[in-house]
Amino acid sequence: MPEGDGGGDEEVEPELDQGLLSMVLQMGIPENPAKHALYKSGGKDADAAVTWYFENMADESINLPLKIKKSGGNGGGAQGGD
Repeated sequence: MPEGDGGGDEEVEPELDQGLLSMVLQMGIPENPAKHALYKSGGKDADAAVTWYFENMADESINLPLKIKKSGGNGGGAQGGD
């Protein structure tokens, strides 16, 4: 059975700052919701992730593993290179 034959539709776990993730986990937030919170709050601030978590904790989908569509090699989205 061929897997991943869909081109750029493969879902992967995004890279997150492990130090920030550790901080969020130490605040008592379970791992999957912590990853969602850190990713969806911009990935740069543990406090913002915790705030996002408490604002969205009723959404049961945050308990599922965090998967995003693998980018098709567009360079990460940095625009306006001057």
